Amino acid sequence: MQAKLDSQDSNSSNDGSIVDAEGKPFKRPVMWIDRWRRLSSRMKVAAISVTTCVALLAAFLANIEKIGNFFKAEQPSPSVPAIVVKLSNSSEADVIVSARGDFTLWLSGPGAYHTMGKYEFLTTEGKPPTAGSLTVPPKDTITVLAKVMNEKFYSKILSQADCDLCLLVYRAGAGLIHTNNMPFTKEAIKKYYIEADVGK
Repeated sequence: MQAKLDSQDSNSSNDGSIVDAEGKPFKRPVMWIDRWRRLSSRMKVAAISVTTCVALLAAFLANIEKIGNFFKAEQPSPSVPAIVVKLSNSSEADVIVSARGDFTLWLSGPGAYHTMGKYEFLTTEGKPPTAGSLTVPPKDTITVLAKVMNEKFYSKILSQADCDLCLLVYRAGAGLIHTNNMPFTKEAIKKYYIEADVGK
């Protein structure tokens, strides 16, 4: 009987805690590990599947902006190429031309009806004039680019290839003058230029 008591005392410390054969405190398994071990195989598979789905969803939501930007990059925005314009001045004085103006699209069909739009002159480097206007020296010609405003709308008309374009150029103190017409197609815009003598 005394031997059994001694054996029991060897598995407990002075403070009543359980110790192993070497006298070190006995560590109980963490509770969640115990519960995991008690789960059936089916429950374990279901738990792992749910955890994996949640992780994948979190990763997808974290990268949804990058994914959206990728698809946006695959779809080019509608655009109208810049139109080359040659402005000549046959007069003996400088002519100041507004950097912004209107253009006319003559649509095909009965009555040859038209629609209006806005354009902006840019330098050949693609920059707007610093003064908001251009100066054409006497007996000289300058080359500029005309950028069509509201490209999203006019790019749809451009794809139809059934109208002609004419710019209305505004001259300071001398009214406006029309350029010659150009087919409003991407092929024509890339191949040709339009012109006007602002000194008339």
